[in-house]
Amino acid sequence: MPPLLSYGFRPFYILAAMLGAAMVPLTLAGIFGLVPAPDYFGPFTWHAHEMVFGYAAAIIAGFLLTATANWTGLPPTRGAGLAALTALWAAGRVAIWYGDVLPGALVAAIDIAFLPAVALAVGAKVVRARNFRNLIVVAVLLALTLSNLALHLVALGYDEAIPDRAIEFSLGVLMILLALLGGRVIPFFTGNSLPQAKVRQMGRLDMVALVLLLPALVPGLDTVAPWLFGVAALAHLARMIGWRTMATFGTPLLWILHLGYFWIVVSLALRAFGGLYPEAATAGIHALTVGAVGALTIGMMSRTALGHTGRPLHASRVTLSAFVLVNLAALFRVGGALRPDFGTEVLWASAAMWSLALLLYLAEFLPVLTSPRPDGKPG
Repeated sequence: MPPLLSYGFRPFYILAAMLGAAMVPLTLAGIFGLVPAPDYFGPFTWHAHEMVFGYAAAIIAGFLLTATANWTGLPPTRGAGLAALTALWAAGRVAIWYGDVLPGALVAAIDIAFLPAVALAVGAKVVRARNFRNLIVVAVLLALTLSNLALHLVALGYDEAIPDRAIEFSLGVLMILLALLGGRVIPFFTGNSLPQAKVRQMGRLDMVALVLLLPALVPGLDTVAPWLFGVAALAHLARMIGWRTMATFGTPLLWILHLGYFWIVVSLALRAFGGLYPEAATAGIHALTVGAVGALTIGMMSRTALGHTGRPLHASRVTLSAFVLVNLAALFRVGGALRPDFGTEVLWASAAMWSLALLLYLAEFLPVLTSPRPDGKPG
């Protein structure tokens, strides 16, 4: 079996980085009319859809297909099964691109099928191992599937008011998933690497913090009851205090994850001001999508790729540069949303830094992800 098909993180991290590097400048060019966007979605919906259901979904799949083996003690999805899931994800990207010539129902069916297929692969192992506490990730995958379905219904000619609501709902689900998985792996990695930091997890606070994210699932609520987002921001900031974030500053593979989680706090705090300043609500969305999603995904792709392939947990200068660039991209994008008068140059600068960060990731990790473990062990 080729190393590429031995664990889910290998093909999906590569594909996600390739898509993410290409799609942000490409969809931005489509929004500004510089290149034709696929007719199936409008340019704005295409941009949002591909970053959630293309880029983020690939990383989620790679992470969960790998983590499930650790959770359950069962062999991971590999070989032909993993190849089929990878092909299904790629088929969704191609189908949307050629959506103007393919039957709309076929495009929708191909793209929508990916997340339920991942949910089935993960859920089957979780149930077989009676590891029921992790069925929550299956529920989250199915919730994302529903929002993807809603976007495709628009493309097929149904309710034109759906896109914004479906996108906001999907971002809320994505934030809950990031907070759920981040709350597991960030303190775990920190405690293992820095035992002297005495990381603490507070079960009740963790549960309350996750429940307080539920308002993010309701489109427009940040302008009606913004205080809910302020309370959630404080809860997640308190959660981070127990993780000893300040102790991680000398360890890039840790601080990138902590900083990524902090972008969730920033996103919630900005949306708490959405009722007074509409620009703040928009900036809060980008703090989530560019900041939290960008930093957490590139951090997790780096840390888990090194760990699962038996390599030293050390961030090279190339990796460190990618970490810095993705956070600068978030700062520029959030700043551009808060101050629209900055002009489109800020957006293009953010897109360039985002893409460069992922290209650097590929340059550093493509050999890692396509070669066997140096120690000969599975991974």
